[in-house]
Amino acid sequence: MSECFCGCGRRAAVSSRSINKLGRTMNHDMARVVALMRAGMRSPRGQEFVEAGSGLCDRLTRTVHAGVSPAPDVEQDARALSSYGRSHFSVDAIVTAVRHSGLSTAQATQALQRGDFDPYANVPPVPAVGVRQCA
Repeated sequence: MSECFCGCGRRAAVSSRSINKLGRTMNHDMARVVALMRAGMRSPRGQEFVEAGSGLCDRLTRTVHAGVSPAPDVEQDARALSSYGRSHFSVDAIVTAVRHSGLSTAQATQALQRGDFDPYANVPPVPAVGVRQCA
């Protein structure tokens, strides 16, 4: 057993291992974006990602705490958002955005802190999670 990704100290059941790992990964990706926003970055797409991820992590936490297998839609949403986060909010994605901006690292850092540079400006929309259409 490992510890729940939410940091509560509870033990996560073996059956929750994959969801616990996804939650830990998503928390890590969101923490990077939150740190940049606290440093001054203004990013509507980054904010959307954090909001979607936070809501989904709440659902994952309830699943891990209950010690049950996640509903198929929860796991599907978690995998989709985790993949999206790795693709668009990683350190490599930031480096690529800085490179394409034409700014030096120092210039990009200063512009980000002023709220004048959004490394996520060209990121596609956050996938809809927790939203299911009726057939």
